[in-house]
Amino acid sequence: MANCCSLTVANTGFGCTPIMEVVEKFIEVSFFKADGTINEIDLSDTFNLAYFTALVNNADETLRWYPLPFVKNMIDERADSDFESFDDKTRIERQVGIRSVKTIITTLGNNAGAVSPQMVGKINDKKCKVSGLFGITKSKQLVGEMINDGFLAPIRIDNGSLMAILVKTGSGAITQKINLGFDWHIDVQDERLRTLEADEMTTDISLLNGLLDVTSVYSAIGQTSFKATLKTIFGTFVNPLLVEGLVAGDMALYNVTDSANVTITSAVEAPDGTYTISYASQTVADVLRLTITKDGFDFTAVTANTITI
Repeated sequence: MANCCSLTVANTGFGCTPIMEVVEKFIEVSFFKADGTINEIDLSDTFNLAYFTALVNNADETLRWYPLPFVKNMIDERADSDFESFDDKTRIERQVGIRSVKTIITTLGNNAGAVSPQMVGKINDKKCKVSGLFGITKSKQLVGEMINDGFLAPIRIDNGSLMAILVKTGSGAITQKINLGFDWHIDVQDERLRTLEADEMTTDISLLNGLLDVTSVYSAIGQTSFKATLKTIFGTFVNPLLVEGLVAGDMALYNVTDSANVTITSAVEAPDGTYTISYASQTVADVLRLTITKDGFDFTAVTANTITI
């Protein structure tokens, strides 16, 4: 029957269980997969670098992992429950208290460039999504919630409570930083929190970084070649952070007009981040589509930005 307490008493024996250390980093994921099931990881999998790299670079955004920057001054506390009181001084719990997180993203650790206004926008963009977070602790544990036996689920957050605020140098702060806060979802139960221990994985998951979004600007477009400058939103407007070191094998070209693949004969980088891409002669006014595949980057916007001969 709904809302009824169990009449049995839970056993209280206990055994050695690792203590959850302080979280120093979060990994954001979609809480639900495309089919509506929880986006859990199977604890029978092999947790090596290839496993986690595949998650970060997954083409399916509902399965992809989005590592956030390192955090400091972590506060993760549950408020007192809300009780209804009666004339005889007895009380009954009306609603469990909300667990809230307040923390700071700084430039310390592996966080160079992480305290930018662009990062504030990336985090706040997640307010409209049903998200969950895995935590990574200082001892490299992966923290999640065991909702289904044998699986570790992300801890669901109340996305409407998510708040990233840029703290600029000079506004009471010595260095620029980002204040980050959110509430865990009301359905999160402390007793279901679990850890995947560092020695149960063969890689340091704290070193995982999120993908960089890449856009393209095309120039010198001709029948046998064009130039593609590949940039991110980071850096400055005049001197953005560019994508360097790609080779022809990272690229594919497709003639949308003719519905045919186009063989790339060379891709020469000069200057850094700008590639002269050469190919067999194509017809004037045909539309080409450039697709690039490289771990660490999201080239969706590049694929969408077609080239007209």
